[in-house]
Amino acid sequence: MLDWKRFLPFGLLLVLLFVNLAISIARFNSYTTFMGDFKAELYSTSITKSASETRITFEIVGNSGFTAKNAYFSEASCVLSANGKSLGVFQFPSDGILGVFDGKRLVATATFNFPNDELSSKLNYTMYLVTHFLTGNHDTRGTMVFEGVVKEMKK
Repeated sequence: MLDWKRFLPFGLLLVLLFVNLAISIARFNSYTTFMGDFKAELYSTSITKSASETRITFEIVGNSGFTAKNAYFSEASCVLSANGKSLGVFQFPSDGILGVFDGKRLVATATFNFPNDELSSKLNYTMYLVTHFLTGNHDTRGTMVFEGVVKEMKK
């Protein structure tokens, strides 16, 4: 005859492992849902030209239909190009948390200078956003990549 008391610790451990696995799957699903739904674009909000350079203020605007109360963005880098020529990699300033993010909408601003001879009317970008999704003691990091043409934002 089997003594069920001998198997009780093993059974409790097995239940604990399955609960932990279910929590991990739920965390991962929340993270991937947020990452898959998030869309971002790069806008120019102001352009100031001088004799030698052009100063452009850029704004990242990102939106998600899924609310992520426990997510934040830490870094943004943009590779800008004009007329098929790379203008370089531009890092948005950050103190560890990028811009303002309320769980659905990200807004981050930066100003960069360009020599006048390098700019055209059309700027292309490849933007890299580093996101963090906090769940319990876990900080799941990911990098999202967005490409497009810089749009002008009227303010």
